[in-house]
Amino acid sequence: MNSSVKFQVHFDIEVNYLFEGSARYFFGRTDWNLPERRLVAFWGTTPHRLVDVSTNARLATLRIPLVDYLQWESPKPLFEGVFENGVIIEPIELTAPQRMDRWLLEYASEDPNLRMAALLEIQAAMLRSQVAVPARKTSSTANSEAEPVMVMCKYITANLTESLTSSDVADIAGLHPNYAMRLFKRLTGMTIQEYVVHSRMANAQRLLLRSKESVEEIGEKAGFQCASQYYATFKKFTGYTPLQFRKRHLS
Repeated sequence: MNSSVKFQVHFDIEVNYLFEGSARYFFGRTDWNLPERRLVAFWGTTPHRLVDVSTNARLATLRIPLVDYLQWESPKPLFEGVFENGVIIEPIELTAPQRMDRWLLEYASEDPNLRMAALLEIQAAMLRSQVAVPARKTSSTANSEAEPVMVMCKYITANLTESLTSSDVADIAGLHPNYAMRLFKRLTGMTIQEYVVHSRMANAQRLLLRSKESVEEIGEKAGFQCASQYYATFKKFTGYTPLQFRKRHLS
């Protein structure tokens, strides 16, 4: 694995479909082969990247915005599993290549009705699937630089309500803070603090749309240290206050 290649890190639900060929994903601290002609979906907060893609591989990837996924009425195990580093995977070949081609075209369409139709059909396909950890093996190709980044990401996700400084996060990985910050930025494209803020924002959006707790309680649960920081950050990221966001997407 070439350590000069960045990991992908984002806060959408990523859906992959391998039409043919072979491809392997480095996901978290392990690697696994993508199954052919089966939907595979996960939350992009876990650093990931494709490795060992065959020359004849045809792979489609689309990203479903977190807010769209949050509005799906999915069973709790399916819904929550993806937020716990679970992978949604079709147990057998259910999605035909022709259907996937149509979804890709409709999802990219400027027609909102076609895009919605594609999303609803993808949702139905995912409901027929399961949340699982696909057959994995501990990566023999993982380089020494990837491991501490994964440790730092996992620690941040598990401790969002704590006061997370870059030094604290670096210490968990056993690294000098300056080196940890450079390494994290180089491999993920984000600083440690940017990752912390994005993670708290994603958590706040999830709670606003999936719980009945007050806006103020959600700010605390999402990990924001003070109300003013919570409101300012939320408005900056979404263009709405937390209450406006909840009303807009639940109305």
